Amino acid sequence: MSALLLNTVARLVLLQFSFSNPAIIPDIVRRREAETKTGTLERKEKQKISSGILAIPPTENVSLLQLVGGLESAGYVLVDGLYQARPNLNKPDQMYHMVRFIFARREHAEPSDEFMSVRPLVRSALQDICTQAFWRIRAFSNPFYKDGVEVEDVRALSFNFEARVPRFLPDGRPVVSRRKDENGRKIGEPIPLEPTSHLVAKDGSVSLV
Repeated sequence: MSALLLNTVARLVLLQFSFSNPAIIPDIVRRREAETKTGTLERKEKQKISSGILAIPPTENVSLLQLVGGLESAGYVLVDGLYQARPNLNKPDQMYHMVRFIFARREHAEPSDEFMSVRPLVRSALQDICTQAFWRIRAFSNPFYKDGVEVEDVRALSFNFEARVPRFLPDGRPVVSRRKDENGRKIGEPIPLEPTSHLVAKDGSVSLV
């Protein structure tokens, strides 16, 4: 499985989550004005001409439990968290809800004073998101731009998390399921859900294990 390099290669790491239920969006992240359909189309056109590289293809049922701590141990600090409602182009009468957390290399981190006053709470909200569910993930290695100019040999890593699979019921009990045999028949007693793999930041890279 492909790995994305950290250290001085990756200046920024973006963790972007898509939710269908706005009720579970953490209140502490700053709100941006909802994106319009025109804005969505313009953003997608820019993405088409981007020179970003798909480094980890869509992978289901991934645990993020170790991700935040691993990024911090690798020298990255949380510098922003934001929320925006966006149109669902496949279902024109619906919106989806994007929450993005941005990490920067410690030596390049420039968080605002406003964000610093709430960073511990935002970090806690991010860890809750990672703890409460498994996700389908995609990861890209993108060019890094400063003042509109691409910086050679520097990248911005982008991780997209979709298709949330809750691990716990509203009352706090774990969601359980029975395992299946090679023929797809359910066997054994129900057990708590288990991930297929873990997304971890370790030894200078982020990878699935």
